[in-house]
Amino acid sequence: MDYSDLRVLQVMAGGEYGGAETAFVDMCLAMQEKGVQVCVATRPQPDRVQRMLSKGLRVETMRFGGALDIVTPLKMKRLIADFKPHIVQSWMSRASSFIPDAPRDAAGMPSYLKFCRLGGYYKLKYFKNFDGFVVIAPDIGRYLREEGVEPEKIVHINNFAETEMVDQPVNRKDLDTPDDAPVFLSLSRL
Repeated sequence: MDYSDLRVLQVMAGGEYGGAETAFVDMCLAMQEKGVQVCVATRPQPDRVQRMLSKGLRVETMRFGGALDIVTPLKMKRLIADFKPHIVQSWMSRASSFIPDAPRDAAGMPSYLKFCRLGGYYKLKYFKNFDGFVVIAPDIGRYLREEGVEPEKIVHINNFAETEMVDQPVNRKDLDTPDDAPVFLSLSRL
C-alpha cells in the first residue's frame, strides 16, 4: 500500500524518558519507513530529537508549558498551517490540550482529523472534539465508553517498544538469590 500522500503530525509533550516516549519515537520511525510523511512536535529532549533528526524526520520543538504558555499554541498553529497534516495524533493529555480544532471547509469537512493515543485514564476535558482514540489496553477503552465516547471512535492497539536484546542469562549472584530459588522476571513500565 502506498502511504506517500499521507501527512501525519505526531505530537508528544512527555518527559525525557518513558514507555510512551519510547513508543512515540518507534511509531514515528515506523510510519516514516512505510512512506508516511511524518512531522514531529515535541519538547526539546536531546536524545529523542536527535534520534528522529538522524533518521530524517522533520522535528519542531515546543515548550508545552502551562496556562501562561502563549508561544506553543502559536507555534502549533503555524506548524499545522505549514505542514497541512491529514491527521494530528497527540500522545497523552498535555500534548492533546495544545491541538487546535481543525478549520472546516464549506461542506463542513475538517482540514485534518484529531486522534490521541492514551495509555491511562485521563480526564476527557483534554480531548474535546477529538475524532478518535487509540488505547493501549482494552480497559482504557471501557473507561472511555463509560465516559460517553462512542465505541466506533475507540481503537485498541497494544503498546510496543524496541528493547535491547539480552544474550546472557541472569546472574543469580547479582540478585542475591540462591542457585535453587526460583527467579521471576517481569516486563513493566519504564
